[in-house]
Amino acid sequence: MVVTFSIIVFGAIKSVFSEQYGITVEGRIGDKISSIVILCIFVSFVSLQVVAAWTVNEFTKRHLSAISRARATNLALASVEMNAERKEILLTAEALLDGLSNEISAEDECNPVRVAFFRANIALLSSISGILSAILIYDLRALAKSLGLYDS
Repeated sequence: MVVTFSIIVFGAIKSVFSEQYGITVEGRIGDKISSIVILCIFVSFVSLQVVAAWTVNEFTKRHLSAISRARATNLALASVEMNAERKEILLTAEALLDGLSNEISAEDECNPVRVAFFRANIALLSSISGILSAILIYDLRALAKSLGLYDS
């Protein structure tokens, strides 16, 4: 993803410099259209990847919440249980769930699902989308300008 993102950004920078310094390239309109289509495809795939990775990271919080509810249930049942053997089983289960909860929390902090080398979250999605949208808008403006549809 980093290489593809870099190639797209490099292509956009090349396009900006050719637009600013009046460098004409044969077939520029076709290049612009293909660049816009590739950018749209790339944005959709990157967005899907970030949302999928973010969802996987969110599963950890949901699992920890379910484990916490199970621990509370075990503690509540153990507090009213009259049978000593059953009470011991419930307290052991609560202790094991506590250990599991700690292990999952530590694993989530140390090894979250990442996209490239960034932790997947909505801020990453909005940052990447903002950058790629700016490139897309500039490319569309340059295409409209080269077709004579935009004056500025």
